[in-house]
Parts: sequence; structure tokens; C-alpha cells
Amino acid sequence: MNEVYLGLYARGEGNLPQPIASEYLQGQSVIESFSGHDQTFTIAGQGWQRYPELATINAQWIGKQSAVLYPRATWLLTLSDTSTAIAPKDIQPAYLRQKVAELPRIRKS
Repeated sequence: MNEVYLGLYARGEGNLPQPIASEYLQGQSVIESFSGHDQTFTIAGQGWQRYPELATINAQWIGKQSAVLYPRATWLLTLSDTSTAIAPKDIQPAYLRQKVAELPRIRKS
């Protein structure tokens, strides 16, 4: 699919992540969301390794690369202590590729 998931966050109050932009799928091109900020970003995740040209194209906005490739559910535990925590029953996954996430329909003959 030649796209990577992109979420841009800044450190907010209490060192908690605050979204800069909505999550979206990014092709292997200049990341426009970077250009509106006068700072560099730390990049993380496997997409940067799978598509190194994405990092090359956007090098002017990249300050460093984290060794983190995959998120860990335990990292969310520190967020659960805040007043903005979401009850477990209310958590919904974000499917950026809805068709991939849907189960195929069974055809009736």
C-alpha cells in the first residue's frame, strides 16, 4: 500500500501527548503537517525503517529517531491516571483503512 500511519503529537501538560493533527495515512512524499511548525520531530515506528526515503525527503523536520518500533499497551497505563482517561468500555480502535479492518461478507448462493 506504500503508506505509513502518521500521528503528530507534542508534549502537553503533565508531559502527556497532545495531538498536533488528526491521524492519517501518509504516502512517501513531503509531510505537509511538519511544515507548519518551527520545530523538529522525533520519529518512531517501523514505517520509517520500511520506507527510509520518507525520512530522507523529510529530513529537515526530523531531529532524531526513536528506537521504538511498536507501541506497548503498558505505556497507556500512565495515561489512565489522568482526569481525561477513557473508560475501557468506551475505547474504540481507529481504523485508517476501514476496508482492511472489515470482515468479508459471506455471499449467499
